[in-house]
Amino acid sequence: MPPFVSVIVPVYNDMQGVRILTQALLAQDYPDSAFEVILVDNNSTDGTLDVLRDIRQEHPERIRVAIEDSVRSSYAARNKGIEVARGEILAFTDADCIPKQDWLSAGVRAFDASGARCGGGAITFVLRSYRPNLYEYYDAATRLDQMRYVEQVGFAATANFLAYR
Repeated sequence: MPPFVSVIVPVYNDMQGVRILTQALLAQDYPDSAFEVILVDNNSTDGTLDVLRDIRQEHPERIRVAIEDSVRSSYAARNKGIEVARGEILAFTDADCIPKQDWLSAGVRAFDASGARCGGGAITFVLRSYRPNLYEYYDAATRLDQMRYVEQVGFAATANFLAYR
């Protein structure tokens, strides 16, 4: 039996992105019974929480919803997800990401092959619109270069990060 993985996603005002992300997560080639998805609303003001509840209702066996409304920060939302996670491995991504179908299985295989306890994978940045916001410009310019982050700074961006609990 493969290790159980908890996928933790902080969400703030991203009704469309979280639906696309959830479809990609539910299509993972990792065994359905070996992972859960925890969507953590971070005090959204645009109806995102209702979307999360709808997604949960559509997939009650696979999706969990948590709420972090005391601190508006993706880090606080991730911490709330960690509190409720059941997984031996914690996998992090963001609501505006679209993981490849083998994201979880490739991450677990990499742990098995290397003996690593945490790690980040490549991130391909795609602008969501022809009028990106400041954060998208910054991410595109820095390219969310995981290899550089790990080698030069010693961390990995949580858009694609896995770690043993």
